[in-house]
Amino acid sequence: MRKILLLFLICIITLPLFSASLESASGSGSFSSSDAALSFSSGRAWFRFGPLEYGEIARSGLLHSLSDPHSFSFSLLPEVSRPGRKLGCDGFVLSINPFSVLWSTDERIITALAYNGRIISASFAFAYQGKEDWGLHVDQGMSAEYATLYGGVSLSFPYLTLSAVLSFSPDIGVRGVVRGEAEKDRYSLSVSYGSLIALYPDSSDEIFGISGSFGRDAFWYSFSYSLGALPVFSDEYLPKKASADAALDFGLFEISTEMEYSFTKSGRRNHRESFSLNCNIIELGYDTEDGIFIILKDEHMSFGWKDGSPFVSFKAEIEMLSARVRAAISTGGSFELSIKTDF
Repeated sequence: MRKILLLFLICIITLPLFSASLESASGSGSFSSSDAALSFSSGRAWFRFGPLEYGEIARSGLLHSLSDPHSFSFSLLPEVSRPGRKLGCDGFVLSINPFSVLWSTDERIITALAYNGRIISASFAFAYQGKEDWGLHVDQGMSAEYATLYGGVSLSFPYLTLSAVLSFSPDIGVRGVVRGEAEKDRYSLSVSYGSLIALYPDSSDEIFGISGSFGRDAFWYSFSYSLGALPVFSDEYLPKKASADAALDFGLFEISTEMEYSFTKSGRRNHRESFSLNCNIIELGYDTEDGIFIILKDEHMSFGWKDGSPFVSFKAEIEMLSARVRAAISTGGSFELSIKTDF
């Protein structure tokens, strides 16, 4: 079905157009014009044709917010992004201002309708019955995918946005989240409380979250912190999750740091930190998972130490008439060839 859909879309968007470009690379390809665009990579596709768009629908926007209402980014409007290498949820979004409609094409069918106004934004979504998990001593509302109705509304004022989202399933009942966000210039702070019935098995099960950011052109900092519900059984722990990112730009070079920390109710602890220094020809740093890395780079060559081993890579680009050919090869065994044609 998906192959037929892609062939149909290619036939539509390759009709005579004023200006367009075609690009092909190892395992991927893309076509774009002023009216349409199509790309595919790692067996997944993305396209835009007028008000209709297809691709990853759970990485950002409405479905991401329903899955993790305490995350740094929150929106009640459906969004489509280009698929990555990881598995995700694919679907369509049709946007005719001020309304947009979403429907998924994966195993669990999800449909949604959203309204985007100047002051009020609202959305309704229905997730059909999905995977079931009847394990003992687990929250069925977070471990099984019951048929669930979601509804949310956001009120936007100068410097302040207030949001509320409710979820309802006859098997679980009603669960909701309230959220407040304040933003002025380059400073922001958001606080949220509550939980929703799980949209996916890996949905967030926190009940409180706080996040924010601040900074200017030369300095930027963001943070987030969330907590789960108090444990019911004595052998469980209070789950928590935190992250922080910072960047300092001195013009000639930039320093950036990242930190992620989580502690699950089963007692599992995950901790990752990274530090990097980046300037014109050199990038170096340390990551708790990948270790030390140092990269010396030029326009056509780069070498150094990364992922625990040395590497060397070369790249070249040739332009002729309306075509551009790019090739890259590295000692890790990877080879990429990209051909872009404008017509």
